[in-house]
Amino acid sequence: MSANEFRPIKAETGSGILYIGGVDEIDAEQCAENGAGVVLLSARPEYYGALLRVLEINPDIPIYATAASLRSIKEILNRKINERLIKNSMVIGGYEFRIRPSVSWIDSVEVYKGGELVISEPEETAERDDIKIPAAFIAYASRYGFTKRLAETAAAELTDTYNVILKNAYEMTADDYRLMNSADILLIGTHTINRNAPECVWKLIASLDAVRKRGMNYLVFGSYGWAGDAIGLINSALKEMGMRPVSKPVRALFNPNDNDIETMSKMSNIFKKITK
Repeated sequence: MSANEFRPIKAETGSGILYIGGVDEIDAEQCAENGAGVVLLSARPEYYGALLRVLEINPDIPIYATAASLRSIKEILNRKINERLIKNSMVIGGYEFRIRPSVSWIDSVEVYKGGELVISEPEETAERDDIKIPAAFIAYASRYGFTKRLAETAAAELTDTYNVILKNAYEMTADDYRLMNSADILLIGTHTINRNAPECVWKLIASLDAVRKRGMNYLVFGSYGWAGDAIGLINSALKEMGMRPVSKPVRALFNPNDNDIETMSKMSNIFKKITK
């Protein structure tokens, strides 16, 4: 499958991905016969009619969606699909897919080209406007991308319940710190440098509102190469602030293996069980 097969289509000639949601016209027949796949921009129930028309013509066409949307698709359509998981910042053929929970749906996906937004969900949030979705703030410091993998696993697990805010601790802004302090749950990931956490992670801790966040549920995680001291240090610091860990920290030796990823998903899932 070549990169140029992946481009948004409405009714023009040519192969490509059909983006359901955020577009004015949906040519189901053209997409099913010529398209490389379908990207579902959210789990809005009104989009499933168009998706079903595509699947009736080509039941094996790849369907790209977030974890939450994939679960909904299979339940609503009551059929197997050729599912492909969309992960945050995933790039296909030059198009980047960014998961933007609650903008304007619980698992909305925005499409970027060259850093510019090219396709997104409509602004209207319909009947969900008056529903407050709890926020999960996930910050991570990752040297080789290993801790980042754990952070992205947590984000994927929580996105069907929380408005997930995923941030690189090395790139935090003043607005990010404000978002962190307004969040309902907190997940912090860190690697270890000289038996300590990097400065950016300690800055996160120092920026927490110790009064307002007392009793807040949290989870610490990280990848390490030797003892992984930073993970324990950050966990202890949050405990001393009066915050509540949902489990012991999740640790991965270098690149997380399948068991590490599964553990990260399970521990993240605990947040959903305690959310009222």
